[in-house]
Amino acid sequence: MATRKLVIALMFIAAPAFAQSGLTGNWNGTYTASIQLAACQNKTFNWNGNASVTLLQAGSAVTGRLDLTNFTVFNSSCTTSSAELTKEVIGTTDGTTISVTAPNDPSGWQLTGTLSGSTITLQLTDPNGLTGSLTLARTAGAATVDFTGSWSGSYTLNDVCPNGAKISYSGTMTLGLTQSGSSAKGVMTMSKVPLYDQTCSVIANLPVDMAVAGTVSGSTFTGAAFDAMGSFDFPFTATVGSSGISGTATGFSATTTTGTFTLTQSSPQAPASTFSGHYEGSYTETDNGLAFCFNVGNVNFADVASVAVVQAGNAISGALVLENTLAIISDGFGNCAVVDGGQQVLPFYGTLNNGVVSLTVPIGGTGAVQTLRFNLAGDTITGTMQDSFGDVMSFMATRTATPAPGPRRRAVKP
Repeated sequence: MATRKLVIALMFIAAPAFAQSGLTGNWNGTYTASIQLAACQNKTFNWNGNASVTLLQAGSAVTGRLDLTNFTVFNSSCTTSSAELTKEVIGTTDGTTISVTAPNDPSGWQLTGTLSGSTITLQLTDPNGLTGSLTLARTAGAATVDFTGSWSGSYTLNDVCPNGAKISYSGTMTLGLTQSGSSAKGVMTMSKVPLYDQTCSVIANLPVDMAVAGTVSGSTFTGAAFDAMGSFDFPFTATVGSSGISGTATGFSATTTTGTFTLTQSSPQAPASTFSGHYEGSYTETDNGLAFCFNVGNVNFADVASVAVVQAGNAISGALVLENTLAIISDGFGNCAVVDGGQQVLPFYGTLNNGVVSLTVPIGGTGAVQTLRFNLAGDTITGTMQDSFGDVMSFMATRTATPAPGPRRRAVKP
């Protein structure tokens, strides 16, 4: 299976839109966690550390990047070690509560909590019995410049692959940002981002659109780029100077991504954000077991679908979430079983063209592909997915009402 970069992955019109984006920015604090393991003679393990979260709110949709230090990792014979852990999160807020999950996460993390002023309190659970709590405070910023606008230039980044090898890649980059007070968010578009396997062998080079959010202090924007599907992220800092933005990717990430980017402003206007928000609806899917099963034919299922969308001009970044999916599992000899597939998060990113976003991504290193098409019109999104195995899915979702989680703020002007 490919290690990464079926990447998915903002924007808002300044002051009047702050009610739709009140959680956008950086949050820092601490966490505690605990789990009792039957395999370790029912021993209970407790630990704690620092927590940092970058959140992006678009309407009632919330996406972001969570980082925890000193997280306990369980090895064989019930020995443990500590490591830094990063997960993407996606969910919703009504202005007083927040509920997010870690997408496509085998651990099934869920975080729910409350908002009070500049404080977020979250409770963490997962199906394995892990529990925990996080207390976060908003990172204050005192902006002296406004990052709002469209920016373009180039990037050079480096990753560390699962086998320890390094891979370098570069290309063009565009960034659409809207700033409100000291919070900014947008969409980062990168050309030629590699999808690679466990051995660092490149499967494909893809254009990707990632959500961006963070806090501005002085002339420096400290934030993160991430896709809501949970396949790629990196923290960065960017500073406005006389010649434009100079950015540096630095800090912990699953791919140990480092590098730089340089951008110049092509427009000081806030990018369009017509379709940003949270959408809810339903989906139907038919998976084709006939391709590799003797005992399973077509498998039909349907349930709730939701979409989180961030738009910056013609760049779209987000995720399509399908609840209660089914999956066909094969033993490799034609004997198959239909099992609970749980929540599935599909990529939703690309260039908006006459209300349509189309995306084709490889499925691992199999040679198979997944093709998605999304139609955006007014407050409705419809779409389809087809893959090389003959699986077909269609959905329709309608934008939900936008809550008002906080006071409006005026944008800072240079």
